[in-house]
Amino acid sequence: MFDKEIADWRNELNAKRAEIGKEESDKLGIELLTLLNKNDGNLLEEDLYAKAGKLLKMGANPDVREKFTLQTFLMKVAEKGFFTLVDLLCNAGADLDCQDADLQTALMKVADQRVLDIVRKEFNSTGKVTKAKSIWCKYIPMLNNYLPYDKIMRLLIENHCKLDLQDKFGLTALGYATRYGTEKGYIKMLVKSGANPLVETEEKYPRKASDLANGNENCVKYLHNVEQEWIKNGLKRPSKYLPEIYFSEMDKMAEENNR
Repeated sequence: MFDKEIADWRNELNAKRAEIGKEESDKLGIELLTLLNKNDGNLLEEDLYAKAGKLLKMGANPDVREKFTLQTFLMKVAEKGFFTLVDLLCNAGADLDCQDADLQTALMKVADQRVLDIVRKEFNSTGKVTKAKSIWCKYIPMLNNYLPYDKIMRLLIENHCKLDLQDKFGLTALGYATRYGTEKGYIKMLVKSGANPLVETEEKYPRKASDLANGNENCVKYLHNVEQEWIKNGLKRPSKYLPEIYFSEMDKMAEENNR
């Protein structure tokens, strides 16, 4: 969607929610939230997209939370890797910075790649997922190397989600990408978009991003250099670390590579 189309659609959805009232909007929001529970892996992403779109048009509140986990629909679809549904919710004006019972955000769930790595390794080594690993499958919509978590992360950042919110352990999205990730690209995307590498965990011995890299020398070196840039800049974000600069550079490189 273009910016004007998105704005018009959001206004239309807001008007519908106001028309039906909060109680009815929340009821439809609960129905939206339970789509994935009803799905249980049987529906395709495009089917879920159509059902979610219909509920939003009816006035569903996209920010209704699950009773105990406090997760929103956005958190769930981001964790599962449903890019089109994340895009739909961003366009619908869903709150990107909601925090669940563990104070995790959708961005943190995307940055935490432990589940993805388990399934990838199992699938790549055997071509199938064993029964012991099958419990993880409900979190992953496709078992291949094209899971769009990088695109989802970019989408959330471009829609101005907060980068430095902390969970109950004090971890930020960058902390998750550093501690649990194997993709340096995710770390770089967060850093280049302005994530603060100096935010410390809330532990007896607080740790910043470079302390969480678990011996990955390349990541430690990269993060140390970034931390020094922040320190030299008076603990403020260096002006070069802006998502619009980084993503435009990435798009330009991709365009040149495709020629």
